[in-house]
Amino acid sequence: MAMTIGAVAMVSLISILPQFMKYERESADQTAVGMIMEDIHDRLEGQEFKEGVPSISPIFYDQRGRFWDPSEAKDASDGALLLDGKFFRGDIKLVKPASSLIAPNSPLVIKIDFYWPLDKEGNPLGKKKPKASVTYYATTLTGPDWEDIDPDYRPKIEY
Repeated sequence: MAMTIGAVAMVSLISILPQFMKYERESADQTAVGMIMEDIHDRLEGQEFKEGVPSISPIFYDQRGRFWDPSEAKDASDGALLLDGKFFRGDIKLVKPASSLIAPNSPLVIKIDFYWPLDKEGNPLGKKKPKASVTYYATTLTGPDWEDIDPDYRPKIEY
């Protein structure tokens, strides 16, 4: 009788283990995305303040949220980069805010789409929709008359 009760309890515990593992994986991914956001924020500072895709995009990270340097890439036989061990991809865009009420010298919006897991070429596996997206404003310390002062200067992203 005791063995039957123990077996039923053991089967019950084993049946909920996959759900606990799924929650643990999702929690670890969200923690890594938070670390990645901080790193991207730091890497964007000083980038040119203009609409479009900054030079650092797309940006890759491993499963723990550590930056992956493109110099670590291996070349495949067809010339494509192999991203072995890279888990997260961030696609970054700077766009004008959607509101027409904002002045022309207004801040730009930084939009970052996160994809994971990735294949060896750095493309998302499964659905091509981002698993997480973050949008926030970026500004520049340059005033509205910067072109009159120095036409060759290009404003940089500041926070």
